Amino acid sequence: MLIPGAQSFLVHGYLRWGALLLETAFFLIFTRWAASGRRLRSAAGAAVVIYGLAATAFPFFVSNRQGVMFLIIRMGIVWLYLRGEPAPRKALAVAVVSVLLFGSMLALRRDRTSWQGFRREVGVQGLLETTVGGRHFLDLTKTAHILDGVPRLVEFQYGRSFVTWLVAPIPRSLWPSKPKIGVGGDLAPIFGTVWTTGVPPGIVAELYLNFGILGILVGMLLAGALLRSLYVTLRPRFPEPAFVLIYAFLSTRIGLGMLSASVAGSAARLLQEMIPLAVALMLCGGSLHPAAGEER
Repeated sequence: MLIPGAQSFLVHGYLRWGALLLETAFFLIFTRWAASGRRLRSAAGAAVVIYGLAATAFPFFVSNRQGVMFLIIRMGIVWLYLRGEPAPRKALAVAVVSVLLFGSMLALRRDRTSWQGFRREVGVQGLLETTVGGRHFLDLTKTAHILDGVPRLVEFQYGRSFVTWLVAPIPRSLWPSKPKIGVGGDLAPIFGTVWTTGVPPGIVAELYLNFGILGILVGMLLAGALLRSLYVTLRPRFPEPAFVLIYAFLSTRIGLGMLSASVAGSAARLLQEMIPLAVALMLCGGSLHPAAGEER
């Protein structure tokens, strides 16, 4: 929805956030079920399936491939630390379903409803084009273009792009000229006008955009230290399922999310995810351990 006098459009962020609360509810149920050791053929397992389908529906219909990918990866992290390594057949089944799901999303997004178009999307070339070759994910060429275009076409930001997430909670309907959260739109001189949000630079290119080569060297070192500190701090608490779930959310958003998106955008999304999760865990008493009667 366009707003008169605004530099962008209304994306109904709070409504989208409300829809994504289904993912929080799903992971609370999934983590408790995984900790209980119960099989999928149980009442708790049926709840996991129902909430899992509901949590997947929204990102699927809005073609949020990263949302679906994060959901699958987080499920894997929770399962690994609460149930151990999955059986090869189960891992293969999850991989096949994931590929088919991504293929369906890409085929619908590109209006390729034919069988040949679907086969192309789930093939090796199609998946590589979407991941390594996709400018909205891990595309290596966009990083090269940004390194070549800064400061020739776009000036150094000197940290400005890292702090715009602070204004993210303010609705754009109240502040039409609110700065864009992501820096992608500012890269139009390099990539041209690409819709309204532009091209997400990824953390490597954004570090260069702000502080040059030194920014990449120091920034990636700090990012690695942050991820290691996160693991070392939470790992001793992993017998408690709640801490496994917290680690799954933080590690994916900080580690994988920033590789493809902007730092400010990832920080804003992290707040959107962690605030309802923290509230839910407080209401659960800070523990997701199954009750005594729920064990197997």
